[in-house]
Amino acid sequence: MEFFGLVLYWIAGIISLIFIVGAIAIGFAAGYLEQIDARVQSELKDSWFWNGEEN
Repeated sequence: MEFFGLVLYWIAGIISLIFIVGAIAIGFAAGYLEQIDARVQSELKDSWFWNGEEN
């Protein structure tokens, strides 16, 4: 019975590690996508088909 509790404890630890690593990866991906979005928008403003309100 004690062994079963230890196995559950390890499984919970591994799942929490996966969630933590996933959250960090999502944070990095969001920052990277934001940089790409800013770069694409600045290129769009320089191009001929931009019809935004900014001058």
